Amino acid sequence: MKLSDITRNQIDSSIRSRGKLYADWNQAKIISKNKNRIEAEVKGSYSNTYDVTIDIEPHKIFVFCSCPYFQSSGACKHIWATIVTAEKEGFSGEAIYPDSVLVEKNYEGYDEEEEDFLEETEDPRFDKLKNYLSRNAAKPHSRTGRRDVYKYTKPGSSFQKPQPNWRTLFTDQNHHYSQNDLHRSSQEKQTFYEIEGASKVGLNDLKINVKSKKLKKDGQSWQSWNFEFSSENINKIRDETDRKIIAMLMGPNSSYLYNHKNIHLNPVLTELILPLAIETGRCYLSSYGKKELFLKFDKSRKWEFSLSLEKSDNSCLLKPFFKCDSESRKISEAAHVNSTGYVFWNDGTVNPLDAHHLYSWIQNFSLNTYTLSLSEARFFIHNFKDLEDRPPFNYPEELHTPEVCIEPQPLFTILDRDNWRRGITFAKLGFYYKQHLFKLGDTTRVFYDQKENVFYTTNRLFHDKCLDLLYEIGVTEDTWSVDGHTLIFREKQLQNIVTTLLKKGWNVEGEGLKFKKPGDFSFSVNSGIDWFEVEGACEYDGEMVSIPEILDALKKKKEFIKLSDGSLGLMPSEWLEKYGRIVSMGTTEDESIRFKKSQTLLIDLLLADQPLISCDKVFKSIRDSLRNFSGITPVQECGNFTGELRNYQREGLGWLSFLQQFGFGGCLADDMGLGKTIQVLSILEKQRINVLEQQNDGKGKKKIKKKSPGVPSLVVAPRSLIYNWYNEASKFTPDLKVLDHSNSQRITVEPDFSEFDLILVTYGTLRRDIEALCKTRFNYVILDEAQAIKNANTATAKAVRLLNGVNRLALSGTPVENHLSDLWSIFEFLNPGILGSASVFKGASKSKSPDENECQLLRKALRPFILRRSKSQVAVDLPEKTEKLILCQMEGAQKKIYDQLKQYYQASLIKTISKSGLNRSKIQILEALLRLRQAACHPGLIDKNNTRIESSKLETLLAQLQELKEGGHKSLVFSQFTSMLAIIRNKLTEHDIRHEYLDGSTSKRQSVIERFQDAPDCSTFLISLKAGGVGLNLTSADYVFIFDPWWNPAAEMQAIDRTHRIGQTKPVFAYKLICKDTVEEKILQLQKSKQFLAESVISTDESVLSSITSEELQMLLS
Repeated sequence: MKLSDITRNQIDSSIRSRGKLYADWNQAKIISKNKNRIEAEVKGSYSNTYDVTIDIEPHKIFVFCSCPYFQSSGACKHIWATIVTAEKEGFSGEAIYPDSVLVEKNYEGYDEEEEDFLEETEDPRFDKLKNYLSRNAAKPHSRTGRRDVYKYTKPGSSFQKPQPNWRTLFTDQNHHYSQNDLHRSSQEKQTFYEIEGASKVGLNDLKINVKSKKLKKDGQSWQSWNFEFSSENINKIRDETDRKIIAMLMGPNSSYLYNHKNIHLNPVLTELILPLAIETGRCYLSSYGKKELFLKFDKSRKWEFSLSLEKSDNSCLLKPFFKCDSESRKISEAAHVNSTGYVFWNDGTVNPLDAHHLYSWIQNFSLNTYTLSLSEARFFIHNFKDLEDRPPFNYPEELHTPEVCIEPQPLFTILDRDNWRRGITFAKLGFYYKQHLFKLGDTTRVFYDQKENVFYTTNRLFHDKCLDLLYEIGVTEDTWSVDGHTLIFREKQLQNIVTTLLKKGWNVEGEGLKFKKPGDFSFSVNSGIDWFEVEGACEYDGEMVSIPEILDALKKKKEFIKLSDGSLGLMPSEWLEKYGRIVSMGTTEDESIRFKKSQTLLIDLLLADQPLISCDKVFKSIRDSLRNFSGITPVQECGNFTGELRNYQREGLGWLSFLQQFGFGGCLADDMGLGKTIQVLSILEKQRINVLEQQNDGKGKKKIKKKSPGVPSLVVAPRSLIYNWYNEASKFTPDLKVLDHSNSQRITVEPDFSEFDLILVTYGTLRRDIEALCKTRFNYVILDEAQAIKNANTATAKAVRLLNGVNRLALSGTPVENHLSDLWSIFEFLNPGILGSASVFKGASKSKSPDENECQLLRKALRPFILRRSKSQVAVDLPEKTEKLILCQMEGAQKKIYDQLKQYYQASLIKTISKSGLNRSKIQILEALLRLRQAACHPGLIDKNNTRIESSKLETLLAQLQELKEGGHKSLVFSQFTSMLAIIRNKLTEHDIRHEYLDGSTSKRQSVIERFQDAPDCSTFLISLKAGGVGLNLTSADYVFIFDPWWNPAAEMQAIDRTHRIGQTKPVFAYKLICKDTVEEKILQLQKSKQFLAESVISTDESVLSSITSEELQMLLS
């Protein structure tokens, strides 16, 4: 049972309304509460705080408040605020009885002995009194008196009646009743009952005076005595009706009734006593003129109070009247109206009055006449409908005004800074309803628009949503404010607040400032010799601000742009977030931005979805060609090419021809094993044939511009791939003259390449001979395994950018291994300036999780310059590849050594990191993780003396290799640790398993590879991951073992693809050996939890170690 439901009808509605506002303003603070008691403190007027207690007892609810109002008038707004707040905080009311009565503690009440007195009488009319007294052991509730209608001056001065204001009708119609104890008197005289009728309307309890009277000797006039009587002599009263009346007036606890005037009768006692008193014929209404008005009771007719509004010309008159059935009477015909529910007419008739809480209305109209203008009449009608207690009301239909609920325009006004609280700024919230401004805290419910003749109702739900939005973005209510409606926020939040609100369509103003949100952008593109000039501007309410100005403000970290009219323009953050990186890739030139021809698609992305664009024909032509590059048709290999290209390789040849036609560099990023080398050799052979044809066709043919006879191409590759290039060229393009310029016998000073078509050099040779090589003009400069230049600051990356090539190609299955900066370095070689400066691209290179929108833009901009096909897309005839984990459980000495290492590094790293910080402890972290990984592989990697200790992974591997040897399968075993490969090598020898070995120190790599490929009894190939992860074709193997996992899964993928590539005819099985409950298992978890770049721009992964966090480190060491 809710406490508010029980007490609602026992506390006046106006008090409840004010109490609810106090609760909504958080003025009530619950100190303690349980099912039987609530204690609270409530902030009142003038910073006063009052104590409130509510005690729940069977059938009674005792309330108390320390405020003056409660002491004089009873239940107050502080009590209702406490009830509302307690229920908000979960007060259930489980101990409340449905018939509970509100009792105010500061009044003495009745006790249970009250019922004993009444048991002596059998009169059924006392049943109500018995029930009343049994239920109400104390004063049930208190009613306040209304404020005075007349203003009185000091005694002896004149008395003025104020002008009546119809608005008081809406604030003055609910009043409380008060009740005093019954008093006592007794005298055996003829008893008269005088009803107090000095005022027209009695808003409190009915007042009755008991008088003893005796006719004087003249028989005409009466002599009055004070009435006094005791309960001991009550039976001496001769008249039974008088005896009953006096008994009820004395009450069960009173023994004496003496000389007491104005005995207060509450509605229950009035209903019992008044008819009895009138029945005696000795009951009259006093102070009615100069004559006592004796009363007669007629309960058959019940009247009600009503209002009507009568219109005349430009004004309206409010008319009050009483109504019973079809009969109506003016209010002036009533001698007295009492709030106990009776009307006393001028003729002495007393009728029941059904007026409920309308007595203040009756009193106001008995004292005043209300004339309203037409607009006031409309307001009256509108407000009248919202009253909880209102009389029946008739008005002309033409005065009815429609009510409309609209969504107002929010206004956020930024005020001064707080002088006391540093970094705090004041603000106000308001709402424009058309031209009407509603401020937060206003009590106005409607706005009348005289022009439209409509009422706009305040949309409180929308107000609350706006407040919720402000709370979400960091604006809060100022608890220090006097009005309770001032807002505050931290100065550093200003830009975010203004940005968010303007985007939502709010008006935002400051002290003398106005904020404007950015509008549409306009662009124009004009072409130069080998560049495009883009002019662009953003519109701010009619004023244009150029993009260079915006970029300058962004660079200076300004929150707003100052406009010519003094207002502040909000930075177009949404546009900058989407296109800012693209714009910054160009070069700022006064009022424009200059882009290179290779950046055409960046400009196209910049102009996408922009409504105002103009561009010249040159730009349109190049843009359309780049947009449609995916529609390039496959190109057939030339007749001199030995072998046959697959369909996807012919498409690659067509793409290479497209790049050559426009002079763009490109990255061939096909999956490992799809024949990138063959596709490049085919374009080189095709160009060689074209040159010969040009030379032989005579003068009638157009001379080729891109290449003249004697201009060779240059391939830069890792040493492990030099032989592969030489071998592949001899096999597929035997007419190409190839020079291996990587051996020690090469000419290092001014080498002559004029007799060769293709020059092969290693990255190391390039660095050493760059001074001589950069003087040579090459047809193609081709970087194989181009990820070797992913770090733009290395000597190798700087060297390749110095090479002079008409066409540039990069080959890599994983052009992005760690960060987007890997792409910048490669494309700075391919198409210098296409991705802007390195500093512009720095943000992306350090991003742990690149923005999807940014990756999407890069993907679109680079799409013509990257060709990427996966095996699943094009090599559908490749056999299936199966990847599995083999979990191994460490035991014995190996587990003991691992656990000791883990405990040691856990303790030492905590000290190191707490002293130097995470970033300065990376070397120690790497050492710890390295040692733990080595211990998981084999204890002998930690200490050479431990080589004889058993390793669970090694034992598992040996068992697998022995079984595969017996089954006629060939296996590749990869490890990052050459010392681990040495241990495995010794074990293979012990078990008589023939094998080959390859690491970075192997000199005759090709002979080693051929022996493994061709020898049927050579079943195992041990390869270091770094030396053999690229450039090897080992299709004779069908099983791959990754002995220890690496941070970068791309390296593992490359190793597996040594055998799963074109030419493989058998299913391939790849196994990762992982020690359970070690750092190896945690590495796999960390790899899965990272956001890889593989699916954002190109196939790769997010480097684990470069962005490791303290939480991830704890997980690895756990």
